[in-house]
Amino acid sequence: MRIWLNKHFGFSKGEFNGLLFLVLLIIAIKATPFLYNYYKPVEKDDPTLLSQIQHLKVVEEERSAYTHRRIDGSDAVKNIRFFNFDPNTLSINGWQSFGLSPKQPAAIVNYTNKGGSFYKPEDLKKCIPFRQSCTRNCSLMLI
Repeated sequence: MRIWLNKHFGFSKGEFNGLLFLVLLIIAIKATPFLYNYYKPVEKDDPTLLSQIQHLKVVEEERSAYTHRRIDGSDAVKNIRFFNFDPNTLSINGWQSFGLSPKQPAAIVNYTNKGGSFYKPEDLKKCIPFRQSCTRNCSLMLI
């Protein structure tokens, strides 16, 4: 290797030894974190910390179960019916029969009253975010 370096770079013996030392030093510095992590002793967790983590898991499960029950219960009450319709002439009551929240039909009717119109089903989907069940069945529009 020294012959190749001398042929292309012209290092003296002292410069080559210095270069070799620097390369070995860089390799040793780069390898130190890997070697440290390999030989590092395993630390045991504090029992109080483990009990606190377990308590947080239980609390989180209770919250998610409560939220899940609230969300499931809210959809069960609505009676949704689907029919062919023109979104440019449909009233607020017609929109609410799809199971939309009270603000969504008001926004759609307000949009059409101010001169806006829907030409494709995608236009309506861009205007108001619908639930997945309504989006599948709102393709019954007559535009």
